[in-house]
Amino acid sequence: MNRFASAAAIIGISLSVIAIYIVYDFRYGIELDSRAEYGPLNARMLTVDDNFDIPVEINLAAGLSYDADNDWFLVSTDEPHTLLPVHQARVFVLDSTFTSILRSHYVQSDSDLEGITTMGSGRIATLSELGKLTFLQDDGADGLTEIAHFKVFDEGGHKLGSLAYDHTNHHFYTAEKEGGKTIYKIDEQGKLLESFELRMPKTFAEAADECFNFDDDYTIAGMQYIDEKLYIFSEAYSTVFVMEISTQQITDVIGFPHLPESSGMTIRNGKIYFIGDQEDYLPAPKLHVAALISQNPAR
Repeated sequence: MNRFASAAAIIGISLSVIAIYIVYDFRYGIELDSRAEYGPLNARMLTVDDNFDIPVEINLAAGLSYDADNDWFLVSTDEPHTLLPVHQARVFVLDSTFTSILRSHYVQSDSDLEGITTMGSGRIATLSELGKLTFLQDDGADGLTEIAHFKVFDEGGHKLGSLAYDHTNHHFYTAEKEGGKTIYKIDEQGKLLESFELRMPKTFAEAADECFNFDDDYTIAGMQYIDEKLYIFSEAYSTVFVMEISTQQITDVIGFPHLPESSGMTIRNGKIYFIGDQEDYLPAPKLHVAALISQNPAR
């Protein structure tokens, strides 16, 4: 009987380990092809010019933003990759060289902090995958303080992957990370003002085969608002879509060949910055930089 009991215990443990691995791999396994050179769209290609190490304290970087007022970068993170949820996503403030951490703060989140943006005057906004909008205030030597929380959606079923802020009209943009390319415009109280579908003009898809599906083939993992345009980053195929706010039309598609899988994007002084995704199957993430076009500092 002892032999049978021992064998049963071993089988039970083995099955449990396999089940845990399957669940973990489903949540954190390989997700997409980040190679822009294999993308189905007619994208103009820009070269990544440089890359920098990320401070070791930053684990699981998710969102990236540049604050022109203070000349510093903001980084938000995923929650720890554990089988059971641990609500300990973080926000980091780094200097302009991306070498020194000036502030850090654990955010009271409900999921990964995929979106982060500066609002000016030391204010920072973060957005979780599930739609929790959190405002933080930089208090100088006292660090960052959470000052407000709003839930954008009452219902579930959302997976948001970005956040951009219009400093002139004082509202945000975000989008579903996967599937249908729904763009949301939100006010500073988390109220949904407008939503619309991002469409790919046929001129950029002429070379795509019959299997091409914009919603399925691309993601939205980063976003920035500059001069009446949204710069929308797809982690899949390392591509940036430029959308005119007035027409809600994509006017440019830019690919970044050989860019490793990245989780966030921002623009600073005419250069576009990507922060590498941290996954078990990827090399140690870095900050990657490419020249974009002449831009004013991000506002």
